Amino acid sequence: MDILTVADVMTEIQDKAGQKNARRAYDIFEGIYAQRGIIQTPEEVLAAKKSFKAIDDISAKRLMGRYVLPLSAGSGKTTFMLAWCVFIHRHNLDYSVAIASFQVKDCFNLREQLMALGIPEETIAVTHSYSAEDIAKIENACPSTDTPWKRRFLLVTHARLKDVEHRKDPLSFHGEARSIIFWDEEFRSRKGFHFDIHSLRKDISGFIRVANDVSLKGISNEELNTIKSTLQEALTCLESHLEHSNEPKAFLPKMDIGTDTQGKAILKSFTKLCRMGQLNERTISFMEHLVEGHQMFTQGSNVFGYVTVISDEIQQMLILDASYKLSKLSQLDKSVTALDIHVPRTYKNLQVTYMDCPSGRGSTARMLATPKERADLMAKAAEYLKGIPANEAVLIFTYKGQDEFEAAIRRELTLLGLDMNERIITKDGQDKPKYAFLTWGQQNGTNDYMYCRHMCTIGVLDLGTDNIVAQAVAQTEGRYLFDDEALSVQELSVSDCAQRVYQAICRTAIRNHGHNEPCTAALFLNRNVIDCVEILKRALPKAKFVKADPVFRTRETTTDKVLKDVVKLLQGLADDVRSISTIRMFKLLENRYGAPLTRSVKTLVMGKLKAVLSQECFWWEHEGRTLRRVPELI
Repeated sequence: MDILTVADVMTEIQDKAGQKNARRAYDIFEGIYAQRGIIQTPEEVLAAKKSFKAIDDISAKRLMGRYVLPLSAGSGKTTFMLAWCVFIHRHNLDYSVAIASFQVKDCFNLREQLMALGIPEETIAVTHSYSAEDIAKIENACPSTDTPWKRRFLLVTHARLKDVEHRKDPLSFHGEARSIIFWDEEFRSRKGFHFDIHSLRKDISGFIRVANDVSLKGISNEELNTIKSTLQEALTCLESHLEHSNEPKAFLPKMDIGTDTQGKAILKSFTKLCRMGQLNERTISFMEHLVEGHQMFTQGSNVFGYVTVISDEIQQMLILDASYKLSKLSQLDKSVTALDIHVPRTYKNLQVTYMDCPSGRGSTARMLATPKERADLMAKAAEYLKGIPANEAVLIFTYKGQDEFEAAIRRELTLLGLDMNERIITKDGQDKPKYAFLTWGQQNGTNDYMYCRHMCTIGVLDLGTDNIVAQAVAQTEGRYLFDDEALSVQELSVSDCAQRVYQAICRTAIRNHGHNEPCTAALFLNRNVIDCVEILKRALPKAKFVKADPVFRTRETTTDKVLKDVVKLLQGLADDVRSISTIRMFKLLENRYGAPLTRSVKTLVMGKLKAVLSQECFWWEHEGRTLRRVPELI
């Protein structure tokens, strides 16, 4: 017979209390859903109850740390937060809550919803920096709370929780850490950055060379000498790290900048020079990271580094991120644990049409500015949009830059016979635009476009190789560069694109689990990220995916040519050559071409290498930074 200790008994009692709290919170959640006319499936009920148990476990510190709830879009994650707050208020529990949202207007909306559910206004704090003039322009807005630590429910933006040293709004409640912090959408505790050493050398050496000959009003000779010596130290350190080798190493400059006060004075001097046009923002940013001692690494001619923006002291967090399972970048952060809570869902009423088309910001801008390419692109887009039934709406995603993108798209589609000012009447009687636009960066959080049953992308944001590597470095605190088994940049980039497109699709009616009417999406995707469709197929089970003809006639790219040459190179190696590093492989190819390959081409080649080898050179395999002959086939 097992003998229970006092600790065992207490754990069992606490667990039963947690289950009771979860049931009560779920009852409130179910009541909110009933008022909205939403009926849950048994699987959804079970997932909701498990979610509330996890919320109580975190609040009661039975679970310690940061957790993510990766339920799909439209699963009621926001309603979980509301129901939990109502439960705490009704039962007068000694718990406190902070909810971190993307925008201030989200905080205002949550405040209105909490009050509508019976939570007194005086128990809710909203912190922001809006002026009285700003507040007057926003519906449901309120002044920032002066004493947020006295109120049980705190509503803040992500930005307000970043950088604990400068955060004005303490997360405490009467001197104690809040029981739980809900973080709505994607979470990043560290922010990556990247610099090109050649560009920095050019900027810094150019300034040092002419510094004595230019007129620098407001800067004394002593200040100028300090600036020059600091920049010279940075330049010397950069040059010592500049190698043609691709092997990473820590960047540890020994900068003698004195005290923190002296360091801040140096940064102020740099800012003055930037305003005068003597130093560019890139160099100023690099020097800020250097002076403030942020962790950096070098690889070839690149500097990568990161800044911690959410203090490690901020724990007891539940992240509500529908795209977590898609984003391999998010999964690199090992300080976050995914909860094993799932809801099976199908999207059999969704059809996704995708086609090969340049979709980067520069490519999209060029196409819209070039008559022939613009005509081909807009004809394809108009073909899709004209097929949308009357009194149904479409949400179009493109890049920021009103005149360059949205205005140009509207103008061209109007010329092709579409009334871009057309309005529709929704089922609940609202007057809405048939053609709605959002830009990348707005694909998370909003439910304002659930009246749209269709979605189209004209351009899809791709962070680019260097930004992807920088964020991978940040997520892993630098380990990514040193891990031979790490995911390739291409894999990270494709999954990042997939989560962004998934979120965009889920701004429309398809996010509603009870929506059964036909929905569609049209994706114009660069061939470098078109593999994200395979990830979307897993994220949107039972959806119908249709591959359409490319917008433009395909041509062999540099990446295609290099991949063919890699196969030829491997086929030509002597039988006794058992392995070859990818660095050596690229060096041999560059010698043949008589010119270096760009970093982006190398990244794309590495991302596609496994697939090409399996089809055309199966006796070789790709592992990390090495190609090896398959042992069984030697």
